[in-house]
Formats: sequence, C-alpha cells, structure tokens
Amino acid sequence: MSNFLGLRNRLIAILCTLAFVFSSQGSAQALDKVSIQLNWLHQFQFAGYYAAKEQGFYRELGLDVELREFDGQGSIDDYVIEGKADYGISNSSLLVAKSKGKPVVIVAQIFQHSPANLATLRSSNISSPFDLVGKRIMMSSASKNFDPVTAMLLQAQAQAKMSAFTWQDNNEQFSALINGETDAILIYNTNEPFEFARANIDIFTIDPRDYGIDFYGDNLFTSESEVKNNPQRVQAIRQATIKGWKYALKHKAEVIKLIEKKYNSQGKSHEHLSFEAEEISKVILAKFIAIGSIARTRMEKINEIYHQLGMTNSPFLPENILLDDALENFADKHISHDSSTLLIMSMVLISLLLISITLVLPKLITQQRLVAFMASRKFPFIVHSISVLNITIIFSVIYLTLQDNEKSTQSSIEKNLESVVSATKTRLNDWVSEQEYLLQQMSADKKIIQLTQQLNQQAPQAEKLITSSALQDIRQYFRQSNLQGQGFSIINRDNISIASNHNENLGKINVIAQQKPELLSSVFAGETRFVSPIKTDQNVLFGNNSNPIDQYNMFIVIPIFDDNQHVIAALALKIQTSGQISDIMQQGRIGASGDSYLVNEQGQMLSKSRFEARLSILKYFQDHSKNNQLITLKDPQINITEAPNAVIDNQALPFTYMANHLINTMYKNNSSLIVKDKIATNVLGYNDYRGVSVYGAWLWHSEYGFGIATEIDVNEAMLGLNSLRNKLMLISFFTLLLTLTANIFTVTVGQRSTKYMRRSKAELEKIVKQRTTELHQRERAMWELYEYAPVAYATLNSQGQFIKHNCVFAKMFKRPRELFVSLNWQEFVDPKHYVHRIFQNKSHLLECEIPVRISDSQTIDTMLSALPVYDENDQLTEVRLTLIDVTQRNAAKAQFAALMESAPDAILMLDKNSEHRIVNSQVLTMFGYDKDELIGEKIERLLPEEKCLQVFDRLLNAPHTEKQRLELLGKRKNGDEFSAEVTVNSIDIHNERFIVAIVRDITERKLNDQALAEQVLFQQALADTIPYPIFVKGTDSRFINVNKSYEETFNVRREDVIGKTVLDLDYLPLADRQAYQAEDTALIASMGMVRKEIPLVYGDGLTHSTMYWVKSFAKADGSIGGLLGTFVDISEQKMAEQTLAHAKSLAEDAVKAKSNFLANMSHEIRTPMNAIIGMSALALKTNLSPQQQNYIFKVNRAAESLLGLVNDILDFSKIEANKLDIEVIPFCLDDILDNLGNMLVDKLTEKQTELIFDVEKAVPIDFTGDPLRLSQILTNLGSNAAKFTEHGEIKIHISCLKKHNNKVTLQFSICDTGIGMSAEQQEKLFQSFSQADASTTRKYGGTGLGLAICKHLVELLGGEIWLESQEGQGSQFHFTVDYQCQSLAQSQAKRPYLSSLQGGKIALIADNESYKPILLRMLQSFGFIVEHFNSVTNALAELKQSNQTFDALVFDLVNCTDQQSCRDISSIRDASIDLPILHILPNRQEVPNQALNSDDKYYITCKPITSSNLLDSLLIALGHENLRNIKYTSAPLIEQSAINALQGAKILLVEDNEINQELATELLSHHGIAVTVANNGQEAIDYLQQESFDGVLMDCQMPVKDGYTATREIRQDTRFIDLPIIAMTANVMAGDREKSLRSGMNEHIGKPINTSELFSKLAQWVVPSKPSNHQQQAHSYENDVLSLPELEGIDTAAGLAIAQYNQPLYQRLLIKFKHNYNQAIEPIALAADNHDFATAEQLAHTLKGVAGNIGAQQLYTLCQQLEDDATQHDIKASRLEQCRHELNRIQLSLTQLEQQAPVEQPFNVNDCKALFEQLIIDVDNYDVAAIDTIQTLLSMTHQQRYHQQLKDIMTKVEIYEFDDAATLLKEINIS
Repeated sequence: MSNFLGLRNRLIAILCTLAFVFSSQGSAQALDKVSIQLNWLHQFQFAGYYAAKEQGFYRELGLDVELREFDGQGSIDDYVIEGKADYGISNSSLLVAKSKGKPVVIVAQIFQHSPANLATLRSSNISSPFDLVGKRIMMSSASKNFDPVTAMLLQAQAQAKMSAFTWQDNNEQFSALINGETDAILIYNTNEPFEFARANIDIFTIDPRDYGIDFYGDNLFTSESEVKNNPQRVQAIRQATIKGWKYALKHKAEVIKLIEKKYNSQGKSHEHLSFEAEEISKVILAKFIAIGSIARTRMEKINEIYHQLGMTNSPFLPENILLDDALENFADKHISHDSSTLLIMSMVLISLLLISITLVLPKLITQQRLVAFMASRKFPFIVHSISVLNITIIFSVIYLTLQDNEKSTQSSIEKNLESVVSATKTRLNDWVSEQEYLLQQMSADKKIIQLTQQLNQQAPQAEKLITSSALQDIRQYFRQSNLQGQGFSIINRDNISIASNHNENLGKINVIAQQKPELLSSVFAGETRFVSPIKTDQNVLFGNNSNPIDQYNMFIVIPIFDDNQHVIAALALKIQTSGQISDIMQQGRIGASGDSYLVNEQGQMLSKSRFEARLSILKYFQDHSKNNQLITLKDPQINITEAPNAVIDNQALPFTYMANHLINTMYKNNSSLIVKDKIATNVLGYNDYRGVSVYGAWLWHSEYGFGIATEIDVNEAMLGLNSLRNKLMLISFFTLLLTLTANIFTVTVGQRSTKYMRRSKAELEKIVKQRTTELHQRERAMWELYEYAPVAYATLNSQGQFIKHNCVFAKMFKRPRELFVSLNWQEFVDPKHYVHRIFQNKSHLLECEIPVRISDSQTIDTMLSALPVYDENDQLTEVRLTLIDVTQRNAAKAQFAALMESAPDAILMLDKNSEHRIVNSQVLTMFGYDKDELIGEKIERLLPEEKCLQVFDRLLNAPHTEKQRLELLGKRKNGDEFSAEVTVNSIDIHNERFIVAIVRDITERKLNDQALAEQVLFQQALADTIPYPIFVKGTDSRFINVNKSYEETFNVRREDVIGKTVLDLDYLPLADRQAYQAEDTALIASMGMVRKEIPLVYGDGLTHSTMYWVKSFAKADGSIGGLLGTFVDISEQKMAEQTLAHAKSLAEDAVKAKSNFLANMSHEIRTPMNAIIGMSALALKTNLSPQQQNYIFKVNRAAESLLGLVNDILDFSKIEANKLDIEVIPFCLDDILDNLGNMLVDKLTEKQTELIFDVEKAVPIDFTGDPLRLSQILTNLGSNAAKFTEHGEIKIHISCLKKHNNKVTLQFSICDTGIGMSAEQQEKLFQSFSQADASTTRKYGGTGLGLAICKHLVELLGGEIWLESQEGQGSQFHFTVDYQCQSLAQSQAKRPYLSSLQGGKIALIADNESYKPILLRMLQSFGFIVEHFNSVTNALAELKQSNQTFDALVFDLVNCTDQQSCRDISSIRDASIDLPILHILPNRQEVPNQALNSDDKYYITCKPITSSNLLDSLLIALGHENLRNIKYTSAPLIEQSAINALQGAKILLVEDNEINQELATELLSHHGIAVTVANNGQEAIDYLQQESFDGVLMDCQMPVKDGYTATREIRQDTRFIDLPIIAMTANVMAGDREKSLRSGMNEHIGKPINTSELFSKLAQWVVPSKPSNHQQQAHSYENDVLSLPELEGIDTAAGLAIAQYNQPLYQRLLIKFKHNYNQAIEPIALAADNHDFATAEQLAHTLKGVAGNIGAQQLYTLCQQLEDDATQHDIKASRLEQCRHELNRIQLSLTQLEQQAPVEQPFNVNDCKALFEQLIIDVDNYDVAAIDTIQTLLSMTHQQRYHQQLKDIMTKVEIYEFDDAATLLKEINIS
C-alpha cells in the first residue's frame, strides 16, 4: 500500500509541473515579424502603412512589420503565395488570381475606387472610349489584362474585341503622348495629372466610372494559409492598418513630411505628395464608407465583368475571397476539430489512468491476496462500481462541454448578429451621408441655382416646364452626376414640382408635401431632412413600379439658396428601397442562410430578400405578389418551405418575435425613458416569416424611420454544435458498450480462473508422479543407446581409470572389456599431451584430435571429446570420453592437401570456427605469410571484409548451401590490399562442415574490367548525351539497348523496352510495327542499311517528320551482330526549310527589286549618255576650232568618266548578285601591264611620278585565266596610287609565292610614295561607297566602290587582299591570285626568236639604283650577257676597247638633265662607237635633241618598261623587227579600220524608240552602212522573211515582242543560225549580257553607244555580202547657220548637240515628235485609271526618253516624276495635269516649224536630174541624206506629175525603207 501511495504522489507532482509549464506558456512573446509587399515604389499611396508602422499601431498588437518596395519582377500575389511576403497590396485583379486557383484572401479594402484612367491630349478631340476604336493605347500587359480601363473599352464598344484597339508596350508614355507616338496612355489620377499640369500639357481624362465600370482600387490581402494558421494576426494587421489609414488621412501634412524623410525613394516634391494625398482621399471616401469595408454585391459585379471579359471561369464570387468568409469557414472546422480532439484526449487520459491502475495493482498486492480477492464476491461489485463511476464522469464531461459550447456559440452568434446590424447601420449612414453631401454640392452649384431661378420665373405648368431648356439642362446635369438615387425633383415654395426626371410629375403638388408637409416646411426654413419611407401612387411621382417594394420610397431633401442665402426651392432625391438600399442590406449578412432587410412601421419588409427567387414559388408568398402587397413579417406557425402549398390566413397570424419587438420599440422610442437605437437580439430561437427557426438581431433607426434586422437559421448557426453533439453521443454509446463488455469479460474471466486454479492443483500432482516414472524409463533407454552406439564412449574417474565403456570402445582398443577395469586412460596417450590437464585443473568440454596408442606397434588418430563432471564442491567426479577413429580421414586429408598444393590458385579450408585448417603454398605466396602464422587464425586476417559480410558464417550455419563467387578485398601481410575473387563452398565431412575457399588475385583483371566498364559507361553516357534517339537490336531483332533520348521521345523506360521486338511496342501502330519487323529481318539477313523519311508518332501524341536510319553491324569474326538505328526529328527543319524558302523568296524579290532599280537607273543614265558620247565622238571627227575641240573633248572625257562610274556600280551589282563570271582564256601578263601603263602614263607625267614594273624572274609571263578581272584590279589600285601620289614613284611588284605543276600563286604589290593612311582610315577600306574620309572624297573624288570591287574580284580569283600603310609615307596594297601558267612549250612557241638572241652582249648605262636591277633581270632573262655602268664616262673606256664585243647599248640616266643626256650620247658617237643605242625615256617624253632624230641607230622607248616592250624595242634596235612579238589575243579592230571593213553592209536595226532610231541610223548611215529600221521584234522577223541582212542590231525591251523572244524565234529558222545578232540595249546589269547570249545573240553592246565599241564589234561579226569601196567623208555641221526659232519648253542648243548639230535632222525629230506625241499623256491617264501601272510606267519612260533627246528638259523632269509615281502605284492627277500642260505648251510652240513651208524654187531639168542621180546614190547607200535631196526636189517639182511619187519616196525614206524607196525611184522618169 505504501508503494501505491508513493506512486500516486509522484503522478500528482508530474501533473502539477505540466500545469505550470502550460500556464506559463506565452507569457513573454517576442514581436511577430511580418512583411507587407507594396505594389509600387514608396509614395503617398501607402501612407496608411507608414503611419501604422511609425505610430506604433502594429507594435501595439505585437507585430514587427517590414514594408517592401516592388522591383517590377513577378506578380504581387505570387510573392505572397510563395511565402516571400506575408501580406501584399493589390487590387480587384485578385478575383482573376483566385479563379486561377491562387489561394488569396482580401483582408481590407482601402481604395473604394480605382484611380486608373485613360489620358489623351485635349487637342486630339478624343474624349470617350468610342473615339479610341482603332487608336493606339499604351499600357503594360498586366494592366491590359486586369485593369478597369480594359473593361470600359470593351463594354463601351458593342461587340468590340481587344484587337479593335492598337496596344503598345508601356515605354516612356509621358513623352510618347506628347510626341504623338500614341493616342492614349494609362494614368492614375493620383499621380500623372500633376506631372502634366506642371508641364503645361492640357489632357483629357476618360474615367471608367463615367461608363458604369467602378472597380475597387488598392486592398490589403494575404494567403489562405495565413488565415488558417494565424487568424488573430490577420485581424491584428487589419485593425492596425485601418487605424493607420485613419491617422494618415487626418494628419496628411505630418505623413507627407514622414515620406519626404524616410520613404521618398522616387524623389517626389512636397507639392506632388500633397496633390497625391488630396486625390487619394477622394478614392478612399473615408467620410462616407468605413475604411476596410467591402461590398459583397459590388465584388460580385466586378467578378461578373471579369467573367464577361473571359478572365474568370465563373460569374459567381470565388469561395473564401473575402476575409469574413475565410475566417468563418476555417474557424468552424477549427473549433469543431479542437472540441472533438479535447474530448477524445480527455477520454484517452481517463482510459490510460484506469489501465495504469489495472497494471500497477497486481504488483502492489501479493499473488495470494489477489487470488483471494478475485475469488471473493466483492470483486464483481468493485469492478461494476468503477465502470459506473467512469461512465458518470464521461457523460458529465460531455454534458458540460455541450453546455459550454452552446453558450459560447450563442454568444458568438449574438455578437456577429449585433456586428452585422451595427455595420449595416453604419453603411446606411455612410451611404446616405455621401448622397447628402453630393446633393449639397449640387444644390450649391451656380448652374443649378441659375437654372432653378429660370424655372421659378416660369409658370408652373407642365406643358411649359416640359419644353423649358432649363429643365433639359438640369436633367443632363443629373445624368452626369454620381448620385445613386432613382430620381430627383425640384420643388418651389408653392410645393409644386418644377423639375423632375419624369414629365408626369411636373406642375403637380409634390408627394412629400402631400404626406409630410411639415418636413418640407423645415426644408424651406433652411434645414436638410431625410424623409422616412412613404407610400406613393404608382403614377404620381416617378413612373410605373412593378415591384411592391417600389411603392415605398425615401427622400433626401435639401434647400437651394440663392446668392442672398434665401431658400428658393427644395431639391429632393428619391431613394428606392429596392435599389442601392437593398444592396447595402445584402452586404450585411452572415452564413449561407443569413438575411438582412428593412422593416417599416407596419412590420413589413421594405427591402429585397435574398430568398426572393425561392419564395416566389411558394403559394403563401405568391398571394402577396398577386395582390401587390409587401411581405408582412408574421409567424406562419409552420415551416412554409417544407409545405409550399399550405393555405394560411395571414390576418390571423401573429407578428414574428423580431417584428413585434421592432413595432413596440418604434412606439416606445417616442418616450424619453427608452434608450434610442439600441440593438436587440434573440439567440434562443424564434420563427421568422417563413416559419423557419432563426436567431436574429434588430434595431429601430429612429432617424430614418425604419428597422434594420438580420437573421440566420438556427440549424446553420448551431451546425458546429450539433455536429459535436452527434460525435459525442456516438463516442458515448461506444464507450458505454465497451465498458459493459469489459466488465462482463473481467468478472467472467476472474471467476473462471479461480475455479480453474483449484481444479489444476490435483491434476498437477498426478502429472508429476507420472513424469517421474517416465524419466526412469528414459534413463534405461539412454544406457542401451550408449552401449550400442557406433561411437566409442567411456567414463573415467578423477584418476583416469575406466568406470564404464561401450563395446565400440573395447573394439577400437582391441582388448577384452574386463581388462579395462585395471587400465588407466593416461597410459594410451602421450604424457606430454595437454589432454592430461583435464584431470589436474578445472576445465570445460575439451574437443581435439589426439593420437592414441592402442598397442605398442599401432597408433591411431582419434577425435576426442572429453567432458569433465564436477560435484557441488567443484571436485572432479568423472570424465566422459567420446572417441572417433579419424585415421582414414587424415589420410584422405593428406591426399587432399597434396591436391591443393598442385592447384594454381590459392586454396584454403576453414573449420566451423572460420579458422584456417588447410592452406596451400599459393595462399602463402599470395598473402606473404608463413603457414604457422595462418593455421588457427580467422579468415578475417586475409579477407577483412568477412568481418562485416559474414559470408563464411552463413555457409557454416545454413542448412542448404550453394557455391558462391564473391569479390572481396584481400590484405597481404605487408598491409597491401588487392582485389580478390573468392569462390566459396561448404563441404560436410563426417557430419562436420568445412569451408573451402579458392582465392584468385584479380587486380589486373579488375583493372581491365573497370576499364571495359568505364568504356561501356562512357559509350552509354555518350549515347545518352546524343540528342537523337538511338537503339540497338540483336540478331533476333530484340532490343539490346536504347539511349536516354529514345526514352524521352516515346515516354518509355529503357528496362521496359530491352528484350522486346518492335512487335511488342504498343506505343506504335500495329501496321507500322509489322513493317518495321519485316524490315529488321531483311536487314539482318542482307547486312544492309535503310535511310528514309517517315512520319512517326512520338510520346507527345503528335506526328513528327522523321529521318530514319537503320544499319546492320558485324562482330569481330565477321558474323552479323545486330542492328544499330537512330532517327532525327526534322519537323523543325522542315518548318525552317519552309521559312527559309519564304525568306529566300523575299530576298530574291528584294534582289530582283534592287536589280530592277539598278537596271532602270542604268537604262536612264545610259540613254542621255548614248547621245552625249555618240554625238561628241561624231563632233570630234568634224573640223572644229581648237577651243571647240577642247570643249568637246572634255565633254567626251567627262561622259566616259561618268560611264566608268556607272560601270563600277554595275560591276558591284554583278558581284553582289553572284553573276560575275570568270573567264579562262590564255593571256600575257605583259599585255596587262602595257595597258595599265598606257592608262596611267598621262596622269603620272603631269605629276612627274615614275611608274615601275618589277616582275621577279621566277614569275611566268603566259597564263590561262581571266585577264579582264586582273586588269580591272590593277587599274583600280594603280589609279588610286596615281591619284594620291604627287611625286616619287609607283612600283608594281610581282612575285611568285608558290608553284606546283602548272598552278602558280602570284603576289602583286602596288607600292606608292603618296599621302598614306592612318590606322583608323585603313579600317574603313574595302567597304562599299566608302573612302578614307570625307576630305579625301572632296579633294580626290571617287565613288568609293573601287576597293570593294577589287576585294570581291580578288576573292573570286581565289586570293586575298590587304594593306600596309603609314600616314605621310605611302601605301602598299598587296593581293594574291591563283592562275594556271601555260606550258613551257606553249610559251616558247610564241617566242621562237629568243633562241637567236642567246649569247648577245648588251652594255647597260644606268644610274637609277632602284630601276637598274629590274633592267638587268629583264635583259638577262632574254639570254643577253649584260655589263652595266653608272655613267657614260665609266663606260667609254670599255666601249672603246671592245667596240665589236657589244651588240647594243641601253641608256637610262635619270640623274642628269636632258641636255646632259644628249651630250653623253654625242660623246659616244664622237668616240666612233657605232652601236645601236636604245634610250629609255621617262613617261612619253619627247626626244631631247632634234639632232638625235637623224641618227638611224638611235632608238627610244618610254617608261614604264615591261619585258615585252623592252624586247620589242631591242629587236628593232638590233635589226630584227620581223621577230617582234605578235599579239595572240583577238584585240578588236580600231575604229577606222572597222568602219572601212563594214562598207556596204546592210544592217537591220530593231529599236522601238524613234529618237534612238534616228541616232543609230545617223551613226551607221554616216559611215556608209545601210540601215533598215524595225519597231519591234515581230517586225524584225517579218523583215528577215522578206529581205536578207548582214547583221541585226537588236534592242531588248520593246513592245509586241521583245528582243530576247525575237532572237530565239529567229534562231529556230535554220537560215538564220549564223546570222550575226548583236544586242544594243541599256540593260547592262549583272546577268544582262549572259541573258542576251543565252537567247542566241552573238554579242552585247551597252548604251550609251561607244562608237569604237559599236564599229569594232560589228566588224568582228558582220561581213558585208556586197562590199563597197565607197568612202564617205563625214559632214561637219558645226558651222551651219542655226535658223531655228525660239521654242518654248525646248532647249534647242541641247537638242542640236544630241543630233550632232545636224539641224535638218533635229528639225525632223521635232516635227516627228509633234505628230507622234501630241496625245501622249492620254494613254498614261487611261492606264492609271485602270490601275495598269506597268503600262503607265513604260509609256512615261518612253516619253521621258524622247523628251530628253529633243531637249525638252521640263517635260523630261515631269515624266521622270510620273514614272516614279507609277513605280509606287500612286499616280497623282496633279502630276498628269502638269505633264499635259507642258506637252501642250511644246506642241503649240512646234507649230512654228510646220508654218515654215519650203520656198518654192523654179524647175530646172538639169538641176533636177543631178539631184535625182544623187538621190539614187543616197538611197542605194542607205544614206539619210536622201531626205535633204528629196526636200530640194519637192521644192522644185510642184507642177510635175511625179511630185506625189517623190512624197511617197520621202515617206519610205523617213522610216528607213530604202529598198522600197529604190523601187519607187525606178518608176520615175524625168524628162
């Protein structure tokens, strides 16, 4: 008992300690750290939070708040949800976030309106969302998705979409709006208007609230987890934040200073913050709406708008979005859970206490007393008493708990109901105050006052009031206001409504005056009054009402004062209870069944019920609706919702408890003893007007004259308590059941146990007796077993004498049994053996192998087991021996050991103790031990891992074992470790288990395996890193391996694929699997490969375009190893190819457009160039004065220079278009250098700059390649060097870098001593249209294309180009090219004369040290023996002595004057030295002395020198002129010889432009070439069918049929296969020449026409069929007297120049223009009207060309502009009109030419015949001079009969039909 009391005391102490710990918990808590994430940078927008933090409101509630600025990354809601912040600042977009599953909860609503607006410039006239359709709006993507501005735009424009507006990213929106880069921007009216006002920018703001979109602004929110886990902290944050905002709004100046000091990260000014504070006050509306409050209906409306915009999934408000809902939902579950848990814990503790007592009592009471106690009758009584006590305690706890929960629930419900009523009252007061405030502002508005005065001045008659403009203005004013009432009235002092929003109310006594005139009187006395609900007729005041509630209206009535503060009228605002009032009431309700409504004096419901839809189907309420009656709050005595068809007499029903109390309170309120506006509650339950039991709270609002009531169903209010009661009752039932069962079981078991123990005692005594008898029987059986056992047994006494033994023992020792009595065991064993110790010392069981002497001559090996037996005094009494003969076993063991020694591996045998019994020598060698060191030792010594693995122990003890192969770590004696392969098996020998282990050192093999494994892993890793799926199959077509990409592609695992065939892959279609399997089988059989493109369905379910490869592979022995396959997803490649093709198409279009542009530009430039170059060339052939010749020559040179620029541009275009072809023809390097020298020599002569060609000896001269491109490169680089070098020298150095077979790489270096370049300038080179700098361009000129072209050409020739230069020291351009040099035989065949020069001796007199080595190298390369001297003085002595030994003398002295050179040469001749002298002169210098011209052996040649021209000059000097080099290149014939060769030729000119026809005909006919003109390709074909021609000059662009098509058709006729057809066109762009040649033309001549090129190429291809020796001299028109009148719009001087001053020709061109182009503008206008811009462009182009050729410059310019307009598809009517006007002006001016009729001359037969003969000659020679001859004849033959025939001939000649003219001439006979 004392033990029990001690245990009880200890338990009490533990419980007291726990109670103390729990009671002291939380006594000293630290501040709770909380973070609030702001949604922007610090500003007054967050003033309330700053105030709450700095004023300590957060700290008072135990919070340490951190305010974080927003960095613009991510979203605020994600910050809070992810735990980066506890709370955040957001807006109405939280509804969207909630619908997307984000667990956010709005804690407090701060801004009642969103400050977001749209701003436009007032000057843009954009003032509404309707004006913004199609306009640009700049805002961020986040705002575009959630902002109320977006909702306004979409709702304002019916069926508008986001695409109806042009959205722009938010980027510098302030400047974007000002600069006109956008039309509207998103602003916040709390911030940006201040910035615009400060910048004096007049903006117009478009507010969504003006269009019915009123979203909430900033709110404080948190996550659902925060509400669940920390509801108190959420409430604390909300409370402190609201308190902070109230403080901030009350102390704005103080908070602004605080922001400036600590939170002004944006650096805003004090004025800016003040502006922001005022504007934020307007959107918070703290005066009218409690800060933090949220209107549920308004949130539902906002969510509905979001749903309409497709941003939320449901139009209903998301669950738990509002804090009240979240707290209610989470708190109920929490309370229920806590109550249940507390009760369960209590019951568990009680149960544990009872169990503890049950377990402890048996230990405190003895067994005998316990048995006696359980056997007594008190035992059941005590057990039942304890159970009853337990049940009583449990039920008491349950009852008290339920009572407490019910009271607390009712108290909580009561508080909630009171809070709802109070909050609803506050909201109503705030709303009415807000409306009253707005109404007061309106009544004080001067506009309203003026309009009211106007109405007062009118007669109060409805007809006049309706038509009053003042009434319309008032109505418009109210429509634009923010009042939320349903109507207004203005009442004059006669109580008549003079203004209203309904006409039927005008001119009548106002309803307020009818029912409550005293209120209206107080208003006219200057008071503002609220009119409690009054019933109005449906048609009296504001129109028809269909809802019974709408019969009752409330009014706010305020006076309107004039300027003298006299009341002139009353302004009444009607408030319908079914409108905003009902919405406010619906905001104040709790739970799903809660409802709030207004009650009037008659106990009727004045506002809408939330159950209106459900009530409308009940008969009881349908009767009310039919009678247009309000719902009277009476108790129907039954639950109407459960009996919808019940018939109830409403008159007999009592009022509900709430309605009755309200009515009584209303009457009592008139007494001063009653406290007014006190909230009453009922949480005991009463029936509401539906007959449903509810709890309620209510208040009679005496000021407004109605009651405010809120109710909630009892079932919902007590739902948690009922749930808890049900749980507790269920638990109680099971507890009672278990207790009763336990009691019955305990009593029954106790009674049965007692009876059983009594009965078992007798039975136990009987069993003991029986067991003793059985023991004696077993002892006898044991002896018999001992005697006849197969093992030798013996028992010895303490001296070793035999006590007893069995027969096997006697048989083993081969002695009779009776002799053993006298024998001693110690006699049979060696006295020194340790087995004798068992008789001397106390020992345990001894087991060992021991030799036993059974006789003097025989010893056997035995296995001994000796067990000593001791008495109580530890004295040895006997020893029991067991002997087994192991002699044969040991022999076998020896044989086994020999076998082990012969094994190559280390073998060891372990006994049952894992000790070494046998080891072979290989073990000793492997581990480094001696045998003695291992025998008897544990295996762990050799294999340390066995200590933890215990493999050997398991084999020793396992009933069934199998051979195992292990890899263990072996340890040698010296401590070295190695990898060992251990094969272990167990063997049983004579019932004894041994372990045989074979150890093999596998270190080397392990390394090899490791390397192999690493290789396999590497291959697998390599395969896994390959992004393409790879698979390997065996010869059975089953998968061996797949890589990671394969798994990811098909969404499978490697192990699920390996071992399967493709037929087993269910993720592939069956047909595909069968095809793949057949293909695999075929590939394995044929060892082939397959590559194909297939569609394949991947794991994503999509079909991908795939490139599929499968290939068989062979093993090392050559047999088939399997298949290796892969496939690549080429879907993106396919898409990329399509994209690339599209891009290529676009690029080709761009290149085509560029090419067309360049072609047109080239064509336009070449058209006037054709006339300039051609006519100037013709003029230069006439007799000109020196001054004229100089002018014309400069014009010609300038035109050719311009043509060179055009050619540069075209070359660059060809390069860019990759259409620059490289020729492969034989050429000579010297020819190129000669041409280069000829081009540069004049320019260098002017600058006194020397040009040097330095060709190294190893450089061949004859090559095969493109000489034109090489010449072009050298010309560009040489021209640049000449341009920038004022004095000094330019050296062209050529070296051979490498030569292999016939291929050589040459390096050209162009070195000058010019101005050089800086490093910065060098970086700009080789770029198109760029030069070193702008000053260079101004000083030296150039297009900047030359080096760019050189770079491209060098790269085309397989080389590279680079530059070395120093500023002021010159430049060195280097480039390399690859050429094929001609064979030695080819070169020698071209120069057979070189062999005759071998051995010749030359004396070289030269003092130019830089040029002398070059001359020496050249002369020696010709085979000459050269001796050189520095001066004539040094050379004379040698020349005199060996006059006959030199063949010639080469003279090159630069360091002496011309006169000195002459004297030196004269001194040579004076010394009788008669050698040929070759004098090398500087650039084309004249012979310095006229006397040297008479020396027939004096020859000169000019620098620059090449090997070819030096050799030619030497051959002439040596008298071998016939051996001079003959050019093998087919150089074109010079112009005059070409003209002579073309005499008598007949050419078909195919040209559509008449001016060009005239020019080309003049050029050809002027030189004796007959010309026939065809206007297009089709006419050319027709002419060829009728006549024969020697050649065709073909234009390419012509109407009807172009030149390319015509040529192809001509070539199809076998007669014209060899007919020379030469293109003569302005199309000289890249590819134009090739296009001409491909069409079948022989050659290409570009415009403007180069006469030399024209005649040379004609002579090259055209052979006259009827050659003529007729040589015509060109006629010079330069001195002709100009008799043309002044023509308006035409520059006749320019026109005559184009016509080579041929006035008759020019006059004919003008007259022809007048006749042919008088209506040229009309077709262009018609084409423009038909949008045929291509035709319009062609016609404008033609007119432009003709206008330019006749000198009509103004018309030319207008046509150029018209052509550009046509190209842009935008032909302006004004442009056409300008062209038409200019053309008419020209046409009018040209009428002067027609009026100059030819002067009639007298007829003279002789003169007429002479002219006729001349005419025949002109016509036969196709000479246009025939026109002049015919004109003269026509003036003489007016009266002759053939006058008309001459006119016909004139017509033929004018169109170049000379053959027809010749036929007509034959018909005329002059007599």
